[in-house]
Amino acid sequence: MTEIPTDKIISCFYDSSEDCVKVVDPHGMLLSLNPNGLKVMEIADSRDVIGKDWLDFWQGNLQQPASAALKLASSGKMAKFEGFCPTFKGTMKYWEVSIAPLFSDYGDVQWLLVTSHDATPRIEMQKEILALRAEIAELNASK
Repeated sequence: MTEIPTDKIISCFYDSSEDCVKVVDPHGMLLSLNPNGLKVMEIADSRDVIGKDWLDFWQGNLQQPASAALKLASSGKMAKFEGFCPTFKGTMKYWEVSIAPLFSDYGDVQWLLVTSHDATPRIEMQKEILALRAEIAELNASK
């Protein structure tokens, strides 16, 4: 049995993931973005975002959780946050974001792997369920 090299697995994950997968440096500068990330974030050209501050992509009340998650991951720990944020074309989406530290051979955090999952369909379905429950409760109350 032939062992699959780790770099091949990582490359396959990065290129085929349905999520927006990014590599940022410990200060938040965007170094890399997978092909589907461009698609789900509605970015026409990766040159528009590579080298930019990843924190600038988060607006309003998500600026603080994104900053805190970046800081935590830069210290060597996994971090997560979630919330609504628009794509580059303004489409509002709900993102579940995980940040994992990637360590150098010397044990320091060299990069951060940021995975953003578009959870908008789940959030919309939850809203519909809540609305239906409210309608049912209202119908039952009027009986």
